[in-house]
Amino acid sequence: MKKYKFRAECAYDVEVIEKSIPLENKEMVHAEPYPDCYVTFESPEELPTLLEKIQSLDGDLHVIYETIQLEENYTGERTRR
Repeated sequence: MKKYKFRAECAYDVEVIEKSIPLENKEMVHAEPYPDCYVTFESPEELPTLLEKIQSLDGDLHVIYETIQLEENYTGERTRR
């Protein structure tokens, strides 16, 4: 299992993702007082596969799409893909 991390604009975006992508051993931290949250999870999927799945979902998920990385590579900075 690979461990990933991403930032989301709000918890609702994480709920949208979870409907299609299992976030195993998920940990979510809210960035109080902002609605942003940081999520770590495990998945057997490779990053390109996760990106394809995120991109195929309905919703404003660009922050997740632009920040998801393997946990050891995570910076929180948005990356244009």
